[in-house]
Amino acid sequence: MTHPSVHARNHPDKIAYQMAASGKAITYRELDELSNQGAHLFRKLGLKAGDHVALLMENRLAFMEICWAAQRAGLYYTAISRYLTQDEIAYIVRDCGAKVFITSPKCFEQVKNLTKDFAYHVIDLTVAYGSDPDQVIATLRAVYEDMKAGIASNFNVFKTIREDGALMGPWNPWLHEPVIGKAIWDLTLAMTAKATLPDNVRQVVILVVGARFDAAYEIYAHIAVAEKEGMAPARLAASTSRSASDESAD
Repeated sequence: MTHPSVHARNHPDKIAYQMAASGKAITYRELDELSNQGAHLFRKLGLKAGDHVALLMENRLAFMEICWAAQRAGLYYTAISRYLTQDEIAYIVRDCGAKVFITSPKCFEQVKNLTKDFAYHVIDLTVAYGSDPDQVIATLRAVYEDMKAGIASNFNVFKTIREDGALMGPWNPWLHEPVIGKAIWDLTLAMTAKATLPDNVRQVVILVVGARFDAAYEIYAHIAVAEKEGMAPARLAASTSRSASDESAD
C-alpha cells in the first residue's frame, strides 16, 4: 500500500477510507496529518523503533490513524478483536509485549479490570479526545487552519510549513493538545501585536535566548526577521554567539 503522505501530496482531498454505516470519511491529507501527530505522541510516551503497541476498538475512523501512526514511528502493532474474552485479550497483550495499549470508550469497560495488571500506558480515546473521539478531526483541523493562516500573515520571512503541510518549529507539537495549543497560539498573536520593546531590541533578546538554549529553529527564524529589518551582520553575529548568551545568563 502506498504511504498516505504520497496521496496527501498528490490527492489531498480524496477520501482515504469511509465508514459504511455512518458515512463518516477521512481524506488522505487528514490521515497523513493525524497519523503524523500520533507518531509524535508515541515518541512522547517514550516508544522507540521496534517497540510494540496493541489496540482494541470497534470499527471507527481512528483505527487506521493509529495503525499508520505506529508505522510512521517504526512500531509493531497488534489489533485485538473486541469479541475475545478478557483472558484472551490479556494473553495477547502480554504475549506481544505491548508498551502501549489503546482502546475506545465503547471497549474500555471490557478491559478496565485488566489495565491495573500491566506495566504499560493505557490510552482511552475518551481521555484523549473527549466524549466524542471523532470530533478530534474537526477540532484539530480548526486549530491547524487558524495557526496556518496566522503564521502565513505574521511569520512569513522564514519557512514555517513543510511540503507535506506539517507546521515547523514550535507549532506542530501544540496540535497534540488542541485546547492548550489554541490558548498558546492566541497568546503568541497577542504578544506579537502588543509588543512594547522596539522590534530590533526584541530580536536581539530572542536571538540571545535562542543561542543560550541551542534553539536551532528559533535562531534560524529570527535571523531571517532581523536581516529583513536591516540588523547589521556584526550585531547578528554577536547576538547568536555562545559567549553573548553565556554572559546574559550570569
